[in-house]
Amino acid sequence: PARIVRPVQVAPQNGIRMAHRNALAPEHQAPARIVRPVQVAPQNGIRIAHRNTLAPELTAQVRAAPPIQVDPQIRAKGKILTSPSALILRDLLDNFGAREQRTPSMKTSIPENWPHSNDLIGDILKNYKTIAVVGLSSNPRRPSFGVAEYIQSVGYRIIPVNPNETEVLGEKSYPRLEDVPKSQHIEIVDIFRRSEDIPPVVDSAIAIGAKVIWMQQGIENQNAAAKAHASGLFVVEDACILIEHRLRRHR
Repeated sequence: PARIVRPVQVAPQNGIRMAHRNALAPEHQAPARIVRPVQVAPQNGIRIAHRNTLAPELTAQVRAAPPIQVDPQIRAKGKILTSPSALILRDLLDNFGAREQRTPSMKTSIPENWPHSNDLIGDILKNYKTIAVVGLSSNPRRPSFGVAEYIQSVGYRIIPVNPNETEVLGEKSYPRLEDVPKSQHIEIVDIFRRSEDIPPVVDSAIAIGAKVIWMQQGIENQNAAAKAHASGLFVVEDACILIEHRLRRHR
């Protein structure tokens, strides 16, 4: 319902006209007017108060409404993710995870001897449980961390591959795929690198006997994909492994 409020006066600060944080005295305020409350809308997966939201009560001193407190906890298969990367994860899930369809831009290259299936991606996610994450960062605000944290939380073994890290998510990080002990048996190589940096990663994946090359959303390299395909690897380009897993959990 509409309510009566007094408008916040505008004063210049640093050459920019902006709303003053504190209301002016009643005698200096413009007459009260009727407005409708500003709705709270989700942005980036987090419900936040609109910057123009006013206090709910009618008062001579108009003040900004306090921000809505956000609980970053996200449940994934009975587990709670509480790190700052949960915000990134919530953003991914809100924007893509609820779509009951395949990622529109996904490209796949299927080896000739690969077993036939009505859901090849689903079979890969079901049958292969050891994932080397190339470019995995220990920064909880990076997408690679949020994706790897989710994948780890639903039962996959992750192996960080990044020369700038020593340990991520409780797992030792290796400079290159070739430096990972063969006993780890890497099956999927999930890549968080620029498209132009993909070829040497693919060469390494072929050398260690990986089964799948997975380039994350926004990443593709036609020549590298063709080389991996010719070597018998299944190739996924421009798709998020978190999203694909999440889609199949809801089917």
